[in-house]
Amino acid sequence: EAHLAQAAAAIESAGHAGRVKLALRPRGHFVPGEAGYRLPGVVEPLPSEEMRDYWAALGERLPLWELAAPLAPTDAEGWGELAERLQSRVRLAGDTSLGGLPGLPWQDAWLFPHHFGTVTDLLEQGQRLREAGVGVLLAAAPGETEDDAFADLAVAMAARQVIPGPLRGAEHLCKINRFLALEGK
Repeated sequence: EAHLAQAAAAIESAGHAGRVKLALRPRGHFVPGEAGYRLPGVVEPLPSEEMRDYWAALGERLPLWELAAPLAPTDAEGWGELAERLQSRVRLAGDTSLGGLPGLPWQDAWLFPHHFGTVTDLLEQGQRLREAGVGVLLAAAPGETEDDAFADLAVAMAARQVIPGPLRGAEHLCKINRFLALEGK
């Protein structure tokens, strides 16, 4: 958590408070089929109520814009309470690769093209999300090929946010270059 406080302090000292915010994707803190949530350095799993308290407190202390998959998709009560506590200050994004679909208070949902059998399956899932009023966020997989179709999919799906990968390696740069080419059209 110290690194998040450092990032918030850097935003403040650079004069960007209110304009620059953090998006967190803490996925992996819950274990499917196990009761509770695990945090690094905490031996005993936390019950849902304590996990909600943790995220709500973080949302009040830090300039957060988005929390992606902060709770298990099966924790409907937790999602509802967290959405109420964070109100419109912090966007909640689900992760469709973890299960769960609209019905949870997600404003956005992450889609990972490599988790779908076909492009048609991916596009249909994006359509279902949009029909439910949930925004589409698209993330490329690590180690993907240099195929730049990811950018075309993101544009076709009107993705609100994308993660094409780090700015190193041809497999990520080709996607970024394709976004730049599409922007010019």
